[in-house]
Amino acid sequence: MMKKLLVIILSLACLLLAACGDSGLEFTTGEYVNDFSIDFSEEAINDKEQIQQALDIFAEQEETDTQATGQPDHVVTINDLDNSTALVFANIWTTDDQTLIYNSAGAEDTFYLITGENADVLLGMIEELQ
Repeated sequence: MMKKLLVIILSLACLLLAACGDSGLEFTTGEYVNDFSIDFSEEAINDKEQIQQALDIFAEQEETDTQATGQPDHVVTINDLDNSTALVFANIWTTDDQTLIYNSAGAEDTFYLITGENADVLLGMIEELQ
């Protein structure tokens, strides 16, 4: 009986905490501390228009033969907090000419290029959180 009561209380507490938490979309950025750890910014962007622009940028990129090596300069995540889903998890390398090369978690051997205004938009969002 005591176990059931404890489970019910813990379940209700989890539901309450989930209901009080953030909702919507969230853009975060981080940097690798080592091969296994990422230090994410404590700040996030929650502006739906900015996040939609970032989602569109990631969605419209085409694969490239250009390969990136070494630790990424940045990690970007876009999360759907309402559904507890990561929409984007990108490792991003910045080149000397401000072109971005990225790959996604789970597809480490496939790289994409982001150039021009699109690169400027993402770099601006990243800098906003640093």
